[in-house]
Parts: sequence; structure tokens; C-alpha cells
Amino acid sequence: MTQCSAVVTLSANDNGAEANGGSTDSVGFTVSLSPSSSQDTVISYSLGGSATSGTDFVTPTGSVTVVAGDTSATIELTVLEDGLIEGSETLTLTLTAVTSGAPGVTLSTTTSDLTRSSTITDDDFAVVSVTNDDLTASENGTDTAAMSFVLLGQPTQDVQLAFAGDAQCSVSPQR
Repeated sequence: MTQCSAVVTLSANDNGAEANGGSTDSVGFTVSLSPSSSQDTVISYSLGGSATSGTDFVTPTGSVTVVAGDTSATIELTVLEDGLIEGSETLTLTLTAVTSGAPGVTLSTTTSDLTRSSTITDDDFAVVSVTNDDLTASENGTDTAAMSFVLLGQPTQDVQLAFAGDAQCSVSPQR
């Protein structure tokens, strides 16, 4: 029996969001083989983009197997909650080689068939708490009030705070 040549391509399935509150999300890619092969086909891949392996998503194995007779396999990368206020990040997967399988199975010669990107949406936000350190004033002279602004969360970019005040006085006469 003669094995025909088969071509491997890649597609992105979806984007993911950081996992909060115990829920999980993932980013998926599909590796396709056309036509199917009579042997298991192992394809290696590399990851790039602004997302960090082990921090933004679970570090994967770096290879995927299309089982004999099948025409596709899915790579699911579990998204991690990193607690950073950083904005959305990209995750780029590139097929790099057919490492084992039937002779004649090759990666597509079209570069755009080998690389796909997905977005991990950041769902963290800045929370600011305000505490009054000293809000007492005396009747004579000028006095100032001190307040502390505390940012809860770890931003990776500058955070700008806009606030306004309405200074009001109340008098309680004692006779």
C-alpha cells in the first residue's frame, strides 16, 4: 500500500480570559492533517507573543499527535489568573516540524497556514481604597487634611487617579 502525501495546517479556535474565582478558561488551536495518515503523526510547535508561559497559561508539552485515521488534533492551553493589571496579551502558536509519522507527511509550505494567534483577555482591574489619616482641623490658622490612596492589585502600567473634594465646615456652638 502506498502512503499518499499529507499536509499539516493550523487554525485558532478561540480567545480566552483569565480565570477568576476558581473557573478555568483555555485558548484552543486545531492542527489539521489532509488527508488522514495510516500512522500517528507527531507535530512540534513553539509559542510566542506577549503572554508568558507558566504565568499567563499552563506550560504545554510542545507537541501534538494526530492519531492514525484522524484528520485533526486540538491543542488546549489553560489560561491562568496572574492577578496583574496588564491589559490583554497575545499567544502565538507556530507549527515547527513533523517529528514522527508516515513518510510524505509534511508541514504546509504556506507560512500563514503554520502560525495563529489568540488573545488572552485581562479581567483584572485596579481598586483604590481611600483612608483618612488626619481629618481634624483647628479654628485658628490654616490646617490641612491628609488622606492615603492605596492601590489594591499589581499594575504593570501607570494608574491615574482622578478625584475631587468638597470642603465643608460645620460649627457646633457650645454655650
